[in-house]
Amino acid sequence: MGTGTQFDTNGTTAARKRPSALAMRIAAIAIVLDAFVLVLAGLSIDGSRRQYYARAEIMSRNMAAILAETVAGYFDRIDFALRVVADAAEHEAGGAVNARGYLDEALRKAKDRVPQAETFGIADGAGNIRGDSGHSGRSAVTVADRDYFRVLRDTPRSGVTISRPLRGRLSDKWTLVLARRVSAANGAFGGVAFASLPIEEISDLFAHVDLRPDDAIALRGPSPDLGAIARYPETVGGVPAVGNSSVSPQLQAATATQPDKGTYVAHAAIDGIERVLSYHRVGSYPYYLVVGLSTAQMMRQWWDESVKVVVVSAAFVAMTTLGGVFTYVSLRARQALGAALQRKNEELARFAEILAHHMQEPVRQQHIFAQHLARLLPRPLSTEVEQALDAILEAARRHRILLRDAQSYLAVDGRSLSIEPVPGDTALDAALARLGRRIAAAGAVVERSPLPDLPIATPALAEVLGALVENAITYCAPGIQPHVRIAAEKHDGETVVSVTDNGIGIPPEYRDRVFWVFERLDRRPDQPGTGIGLALAKKIIESVGGRIWIEAPDSGGTRLCFTLPRPT
Repeated sequence: MGTGTQFDTNGTTAARKRPSALAMRIAAIAIVLDAFVLVLAGLSIDGSRRQYYARAEIMSRNMAAILAETVAGYFDRIDFALRVVADAAEHEAGGAVNARGYLDEALRKAKDRVPQAETFGIADGAGNIRGDSGHSGRSAVTVADRDYFRVLRDTPRSGVTISRPLRGRLSDKWTLVLARRVSAANGAFGGVAFASLPIEEISDLFAHVDLRPDDAIALRGPSPDLGAIARYPETVGGVPAVGNSSVSPQLQAATATQPDKGTYVAHAAIDGIERVLSYHRVGSYPYYLVVGLSTAQMMRQWWDESVKVVVVSAAFVAMTTLGGVFTYVSLRARQALGAALQRKNEELARFAEILAHHMQEPVRQQHIFAQHLARLLPRPLSTEVEQALDAILEAARRHRILLRDAQSYLAVDGRSLSIEPVPGDTALDAALARLGRRIAAAGAVVERSPLPDLPIATPALAEVLGALVENAITYCAPGIQPHVRIAAEKHDGETVVSVTDNGIGIPPEYRDRVFWVFERLDRRPDQPGTGIGLALAKKIIESVGGRIWIEAPDSGGTRLCFTLPRPT
């Protein structure tokens, strides 16, 4: 009897210590939910990291391209001025009338029109700098030992030559010297026309870029040496970066295989900081513009976001754990209420389903392309990878179009558009030829009347006419054949050019806004265009003193008109 009693007591105690089926079910649900949330959190954090790298690559590529174009513009403007100065010097050498005054005027205008260059000058065949080349009273200065002088002296057909970074003998500044050969009257070497570009001009350009700590921009010399010419920040460990020959093997390898542009991740040789680096060739010159975005700074932002995700995930785990404990205690206390237990289990299951639905979609939308690109890049490409790449390439294409249009818009201020009157029909022919496919695809009918001579450069006028015709074709009502009429009439002594369409029209309250940059009345994502065309047309017309406006013809549609000032 005693033995049986002892056995029953131990069995009852053991049964009480074992977790009940209810507790195990609640724990299993909590574990599944927690595991699900943690997996999503991990995928979100990893996808975010990939996204930050992709964003840094895009930003560095765009910055490198824009800055390379700007520096190439410096070189092009200086080279153009050097051609004029060299031509003037050759006229002087040939004994042309007033050649001396012509050369002096050419030097003065070159300095006035190219403010980036500190000095324009002429050196004779012996390398002696002409006294009135911006070096009055110091004519004894010579450039005979400079590398660019020797190259131009020994290479008759050489074009523009750019020196290594030099310490100016007169300014004591680090400079790049651009030079062109000057021929004597008999065709022999007669000296050089040169211009000094202070490297601080390029550094100042870099300094105006909004950079984070440890980001860097550098102009590097020809491959394979790729020595630093200009850099921001200008010093590394208190030592000036100009002339520093340290270069990472990744950059040397990249420029050897892809000489125009590229992107890679590496520790910079000059300071050892890891960056996402993009390089871009500076126009046709053998120089590279390199933009590096610090991965540490980038990852600091990623870490801040990741901490938030981890905190939210931890809060969810704590909530499900506490909720499970509370549910178990409550249900143990109310074992008779089976219906309540069933309702709570159903609510918990619905909660898990809703959570899965609402967290999957944003994560899928944000990270699927980055995940597929990382996982599927090995060749040969699968259909799934090609689809992901096509989507990325389409986004890149639209970006390039937007940058191109934005650059065209910004470039208007730098072009001399107002000239002697030229045939308007020539510009219209060019515009319609460029839009030939669009016109044919839309089945548009384009009527044109003869245009008079207009005081604006032909490419600029073609840009304006093309934008107006393209706008007329694009914004036509569905099912209506586009009909465009181009005409010119005299009003109050001035010529008014008009482009009239049978499209959807523009309400009066939007007739000013459509000339704003990026302003579009039709915001459908599949609608072509960037919202810059009419803004660009307005800027071109107004830059030459004209005006552009919108009218509503009686027959419906839209009439875009512009007029240009009469030549004086």
